[in-house]
Amino acid sequence: MDKAELLNAIQVLTSEGRLSRDDVLQACKAGTQENSDVVGARGVGNRYSSVLSFAGGGIVFMGIAIFIAQQWDGLNAFMHILVTLGLGIAAYFSAILFSQIKQVGSLDSAFFLIAALLLPLGIGVTLDELGFESHHGSMSVIIFLIMSAVYALSFSLFKRDLLLLFAIIFSTCLYFGLINYVLGPVPLFNEASLLSYAILFAGISYMMLGYVVHNNSFQAVSGFLYGFGVLAFLGGAFSLGGWESNQNMLWELLFPGLVFLVFYLSTVLKSKSFLIFAALFLGSYIIKITAEYFSDSLGWPLALIIAGLGIIALGYFTLRVSQRYL
Repeated sequence: MDKAELLNAIQVLTSEGRLSRDDVLQACKAGTQENSDVVGARGVGNRYSSVLSFAGGGIVFMGIAIFIAQQWDGLNAFMHILVTLGLGIAAYFSAILFSQIKQVGSLDSAFFLIAALLLPLGIGVTLDELGFESHHGSMSVIIFLIMSAVYALSFSLFKRDLLLLFAIIFSTCLYFGLINYVLGPVPLFNEASLLSYAILFAGISYMMLGYVVHNNSFQAVSGFLYGFGVLAFLGGAFSLGGWESNQNMLWELLFPGLVFLVFYLSTVLKSKSFLIFAALFLGSYIIKITAEYFSDSLGWPLALIIAGLGIIALGYFTLRVSQRYL
């Protein structure tokens, strides 16, 4: 019986008084519940399968890495490239093959992970064996440029969340590698303020990208981007404020405004990550300010008590915002 015949039968039975509106609604409700239970069970199964695939892929990589380390000195240059780059390429194409076979579930995820771990190592080994001399981190730039391009192209072809995630991770590594390469003799990680600005802008990029991919139905990746983005954004801004004799008054004054901006964005974007990290950083900021300006006076204990009460109130405020808007 097709849909039209079924609706016609319901109409006839209803007109004859043999079927009521409540009967139809109850049947629809029961069918919807049964379908949601099946979908939910499948979703849980898929998640468990993905987790196990990732764990298995990580263990396989560890086994390969230990084997390579044990045999490294006894291998020639060609074998060095074969057991690193060769295995990485093999894992990558195996993942593509498995991604086209629905019966194997998330098996492709394990091989994409193995490829993502082996290929950077393989590219580095290949460049080294070919006599490439790294200059101020140029090798890392080449490695992460290739990896970003490979996984970005893979995502454009296969539209998988995992491929997008790897493309973002490798692009982030490329971003920091390029900054370090451009700075040359002044490494990024030796300059705290430069590192803080780099992290701050990376956080802004993550949040903006999270908004874009969320609107394109990649919610899992958008959650990752929102969480790490707001953490990097507020963490970078917080560190730019400095500490005690080395404060940056501009960033110390700006920081509360940035936190409340994140609070507002949490309601607009319906993001619990924004809400939680905004609350945590505001609490940290309050403790920092009281320690900086009241630690040498009798007012510090009182300031801490007031700060503690403020954080308790902030926790209640966070709960209310979460219940009402998220």
